[in-house]
Amino acid sequence: MIIDAHTHLRFKGEDVVDLDALLTSMRESGVGQALVLASPNRECSTERLLRVLQPHKGKLHVVGSVSPLAVRYPGKVLLDQLDRWLGDGSIVALKFYLGYQHFYPHNDSLLGPYYELLEHHDRPAIFHTGDCHVEIGGAILKYAHPLEVDVLAAQRPNLRIVMAHIGNPWTLDATEVCYNKKNVYADCSGFVCGDFSTKSERRFTSIVHEFFDYVESDEKLLFGTDWPISNQDSYCAAIAGLRFNDKAMENLLFRNAQRVYRLP
Repeated sequence: MIIDAHTHLRFKGEDVVDLDALLTSMRESGVGQALVLASPNRECSTERLLRVLQPHKGKLHVVGSVSPLAVRYPGKVLLDQLDRWLGDGSIVALKFYLGYQHFYPHNDSLLGPYYELLEHHDRPAIFHTGDCHVEIGGAILKYAHPLEVDVLAAQRPNLRIVMAHIGNPWTLDATEVCYNKKNVYADCSGFVCGDFSTKSERRFTSIVHEFFDYVESDEKLLFGTDWPISNQDSYCAAIAGLRFNDKAMENLLFRNAQRVYRLP
């Protein structure tokens, strides 16, 4: 089985645009389950994802998202709602969009209430790390550096943390954080737009090999694509080319995601 730990959906008005395309891509590439990440705006909010993905529960898992800058200190209504969703498994994690939104992950006065809920329910926090799309204006890269996540990991050792994109292009920094902090993991999503070229696949496989060699563990990296930005079939082919042993490949492709996100 393969679990894609990092996908997105797009909405047009009230309607989801590409849910059928995601399901088709999963079927054709052999992906059995996927995590679908909400965004902190209304277009792809947690509430919307929960509604449209309800018929696919167990196959598609919702990762919620909040905007700590829009709600400077979350009120009881929001926290109670998140508490219910995390408690009953409606959402399996919370995603924070560092860089696109201008805050550091270790800003406990801003984010502490969310982290406390995640710790209570033994659910992870996911952070965008690394490069931000140039088409989305206003991003500030310093907030998305993996070493900022390292500060949070030291402050909250009981909070499970996933760095999306291995902090690309700061992949070695992200690798060191995963090695140094027991509570930090990474997903390998978003390294290419569309299909891998020979050059981009060579760079990607080199980074993944470096991650495994340095961390000296096959339990720290999660398979993810960033679909629809990256194509699942091409990603699966690139992973197959790594030629890891069976245990390492199973951990990368699905067991690590099962464990980190507590999936059935």
